[in-house]
Amino acid sequence: MKKDKNVKVKFEAPQEDIRKISANVISHILDRFKNNYIESLELIGKAITYNTGKDVLESIESLFDGVDQISKEFEGIMPLLLEIKDEVEEPVAADLPSDT
Repeated sequence: MKKDKNVKVKFEAPQEDIRKISANVISHILDRFKNNYIESLELIGKAITYNTGKDVLESIESLFDGVDQISKEFEGIMPLLLEIKDEVEEPVAADLPSDT
C-alpha cells in the first residue's frame, strides 16, 4: 500500500460550508480505504490459493496497514470535524397518500 504524504492546510471557510467540506474529505478517506481493502482481499485470496503461509500472513498485514492508515487519516481531520458546530434536523419522509 502506498503512503500518502499529508499536507497541513489552513484556510477560512464559511461555517455553513464546514459540514460539506468535511463530508467530502470523509468520502475521499473511505474511497481510499475501500480500494486498499479490495486490493488486500485480492492479495489474501491469491496468497491462500497459491502461496505459502508466510505470504498469507504478509497479505493479511496489508489489510491491517489499511486499517492503520484510515485511523491516522481520521485522526488528522478531527480538528475539521470539531468545527461542525450546528446540528441539522433530519428530514422527515413525506406522508404519501395511500391508494386505499
